Amino acid sequence: MGKRVLSLLAVLTLISAAWAAQGNQKADERRDLLISGMSQSDIERASLWSVALAGVQSGLAPKVEQPASQRITRDELGRLIHDFVRKYQAGDLDQFMSLFAENAQGNERRDRGQVRKDYENLFQTTDGRRLRLIDVNWQRVSGGVQVWGRFDVKVRKNGGQEVKTYIGKLKFHVEKQGPRLVITRLHHSQTKV
Repeated sequence: MGKRVLSLLAVLTLISAAWAAQGNQKADERRDLLISGMSQSDIERASLWSVALAGVQSGLAPKVEQPASQRITRDELGRLIHDFVRKYQAGDLDQFMSLFAENAQGNERRDRGQVRKDYENLFQTTDGRRLRLIDVNWQRVSGGVQVWGRFDVKVRKNGGQEVKTYIGKLKFHVEKQGPRLVITRLHHSQTKV
């Protein structure tokens, strides 16, 4: 990016912030005057950098906009999280894996088949599972939603009496593929209590 674009970037950022804060028509006119000698590609680059820089300076990440058809609502996400817990506890592998995208990854697992094997082993060797998600948060990110929180889970081996308890952290990425939400990445860490 040329020196002219970089120096105008700083001015555009300040003017944009002042204009947004005050709705000042004069600031808009000054900005238009400054960019009148720039090429269209320089203007577009400066505008993008200006928006990003303004977000960094204010301490706010730039807002991620998604097309309406791909926007994930709070209710949809709530249903997915509820289904995740319910299907995990039921131990129905096919139903649980229906929550995952075809290209899903998890921890060290690079594909859906490997993720499936992990849960298949868990579901086949246990006859009781109770999962509780705690302090679940979410944020829109490019391509979907990032969800994170803590969990505790109690599991009982087939035919056993002992219940083992684990606590940990969970993070997953959710995308809308067609009309449904799917988990594309799932990462967790846990410790036995």
